Amino acid sequence: MIQLDLIQDIPAPPERAWAVFWERFSDMPMHIAEIDAITPVDERWDGEHRTLTVHRWQASPTLIPAMARPFVKPTLICWNGHAEWLHAERTVRFDFRHDRFEGLYNCTGSFVVDPGEDADASRVTIHGELEIHPERLSGLPRGLARKASGWVERVLLSAVEPALAALPLAVDRFLEEYPDGELRIA
Repeated sequence: MIQLDLIQDIPAPPERAWAVFWERFSDMPMHIAEIDAITPVDERWDGEHRTLTVHRWQASPTLIPAMARPFVKPTLICWNGHAEWLHAERTVRFDFRHDRFEGLYNCTGSFVVDPGEDADASRVTIHGELEIHPERLSGLPRGLARKASGWVERVLLSAVEPALAALPLAVDRFLEEYPDGELRIA
């Protein structure tokens, strides 16, 4: 199992940083290298707050080694991010799943937006666990799946870990680009 841990401070009050996370999440790819799109698929609301979401994350083909790109379809480098938004705690619990290769990996965790050391700053803490099961690649003989396991692990790590690590900076860049953007403050 691979541990994913990050703590990042951003120069925005926690209420404003949180509002960007939950209101403008689909706008984050323009600030995240190697992610082409984050598209809303489903959402559930509790009053004025969205509490459960599913977003489809599409990674860039540049994650795949150039010689392998002709053989890798875009559907292989995408995943669905299931999220539970806990507004009172400014916490999101996430679970990433591949919709085509069920069980290929488990990636679960949370990110939390807390007050930073400065009154106008936030501290974003991301914790996740990534467990990869390349032997579950359907259609591949076991021996070939074992041989492909290192490649599968590298591709997943090169997609998931940087995308999570880039989220706090994407919020920061979004706020720099739209300093007066209207956001509901939860």
